[in-house]
Amino acid sequence: MPPLLHGRDQVLEGVRYYSPNATRDTKLKLQDSPRDNNPFHPESTSLRPTWHDFHAPRPWSFTFGWISFVPNYAFYTLPNNPPFDILSRIPTIVSHTDPQGEVKGYTLQGACEWETLDQDLYEAVLALKLYYNIPMTLPFRPCSFGYTLMYRSKSSLKLKAQLAREWFLVWFGALSYCLAWSKTPSDGMHTHESAKYPEWRTVLERKGLRPDWVDDIENSPIAYYDLSNPRAGTIVDILDPVPGSTDHRMARNGWYRGVVPLVA
Repeated sequence: MPPLLHGRDQVLEGVRYYSPNATRDTKLKLQDSPRDNNPFHPESTSLRPTWHDFHAPRPWSFTFGWISFVPNYAFYTLPNNPPFDILSRIPTIVSHTDPQGEVKGYTLQGACEWETLDQDLYEAVLALKLYYNIPMTLPFRPCSFGYTLMYRSKSSLKLKAQLAREWFLVWFGALSYCLAWSKTPSDGMHTHESAKYPEWRTVLERKGLRPDWVDDIENSPIAYYDLSNPRAGTIVDILDPVPGSTDHRMARNGWYRGVVPLVA
């Protein structure tokens, strides 16, 4: 096969998939379509999804297309990266004892900082979702992993904290999608008279989010859509497209089904 001019392609089950922007081959989750089911509500609680379950492109769905914006790397480990630097490490685990000195359980010291970020993310995503009428079904929150609770086992608490920390990345993807939606006028969207002060900032500040927090979001990887900022991506069926899947805001993250790419 001649080399591609741009992107990557692969053939799965006799069908060619092509991404104009991919720099490496990616395992496509052809069967994991959220079109008819909610990937955040598995039938068994023992199968609760984690951030790692959303690394690969899956077929586009109108209410779950935002999953394509979930980052593929834990950028909260980057230096000088507020407000995410509080996630750069798991807070200190402290023990709690009874009057006799017997350990009764373990908690995270400083979990309140995670709770604040958890709540701020939720408020930001919900405010933008409602204001711009964005069709998206939201996931459960990081706090649902129980990082605020006491555990008898230190290892159990550490595991819950790690899963919760990674789950923040799923919400980063949701917020990133909302910002992308707000920046590009389209059906059901509002425009802003001043390009110097984005409307989405006003929406968040009116919701009560601090201007410095909004500044940090605007200057973070959440609002950075360059190809060097890897995300999960999605699969778009050009021949039988799902509503919204051909929106150019998704193009940078897309693998296109049945497309013959350009070759050299």
